[in-house]
Amino acid sequence: MIKKLYALLVACFISLAFVSCNKEEPNIEPQIAKNTILVYMVATNTLSGFDYMDMQEMMIAAGNIDLSRNNIVIYHCSKQSNPKLLKITKNKEVVQETVLKEYDDTYESLDPMRMREVISDVRRLTPANNYGLVMWSHAMSWTPAKISANNTATPSYFGDDYGKHMDIDVLSNALPDDVFSYIWMDCCYMSSIECAYQLRNKCDWYVGYPTEILSNGMPYNLTIPYLTGETIDLVGAANATFEYFKYSSDKNSQFCTIAVLDMSKIEALATATKNIYQGFKPIDTYGLQKYSRGAQGPYYDLGHYARTVAEANGTTDYIDEFNKALNDFVVYKNATDKFLNFKIEKENFSGVSTHALMQDASPNEKYYFSLDWFNAVYDIILDYEQ
Repeated sequence: MIKKLYALLVACFISLAFVSCNKEEPNIEPQIAKNTILVYMVATNTLSGFDYMDMQEMMIAAGNIDLSRNNIVIYHCSKQSNPKLLKITKNKEVVQETVLKEYDDTYESLDPMRMREVISDVRRLTPANNYGLVMWSHAMSWTPAKISANNTATPSYFGDDYGKHMDIDVLSNALPDDVFSYIWMDCCYMSSIECAYQLRNKCDWYVGYPTEILSNGMPYNLTIPYLTGETIDLVGAANATFEYFKYSSDKNSQFCTIAVLDMSKIEALATATKNIYQGFKPIDTYGLQKYSRGAQGPYYDLGHYARTVAEANGTTDYIDEFNKALNDFVVYKNATDKFLNFKIEKENFSGVSTHALMQDASPNEKYYFSLDWFNAVYDIILDYEQ
């Protein structure tokens, strides 16, 4: 995510405007709401400051919705204090934040035990008929966070908690099945088929960005009304996010890519992709639609990559089946003509990224071979000792 110099100044101003009502869990038995949105916010990194900006947007949205039927809850891991579970409330029409629970340092915020604890607390303290999860932090799709001195890969990750990260497998294991109707990855590069497939049992709908997302992230004041209506409208929220960036008055912020994915269609896509990838041999990636900059990734467009593989490996008979499965899976996608310094070709924009398999013995590839997506779609024999 792209940093802005004024973030910390804005954060300081906003933090003064917040009102905390209490520091202990309330004893009142909570009523069951229609919706609970949990924003799992890990801001102990270079995004510090943008957390308070986004929380202010949430408070603005809360002023215009029925908080008796909709809970907005934030697990806030910040540089300023120990993590807290906050709920946005109203007191005589004054919007404020209430501290539901403070957490000690027994677990770090990216420890599965802490994540399970927070989700359990949310379900107990703010029960609802429907739960949505927003993951807020840095992220790097499926790829290893770094290569250690002994040339082995550390896990791929969501989040950055003072340099600590969370393996996408670990994240999947930490999240419960059949609880969240949607997961919105408000962080870079997470509209990845590898990430979505790893989380396929954790939500019905998945929202993410195949490229980076600029540091101000989702405009919560615009999206929360779509997420708290009679019917949850993820496409409306995604489109509001896209238009927020595309029509920004700041020309340096007019960049966005976003997609909404129907997870009930992901296995059909895996089957169609496996047909394309049979007899797989690595391809030349020159000219493929790329979503990452510099040393990140590289991450390529899934549709463009799969069609190129089919043409190179003689499996073009399956392209129509693949295209239909991909179109069924991606229910909404949009992209500006450029993202920062590279072009987005609309004819090669599927809204979902993927890794171009190299099939070598590098630490990155060895890690990739452990992911569920690789094992679902590639039918190859690994020719090295793991």
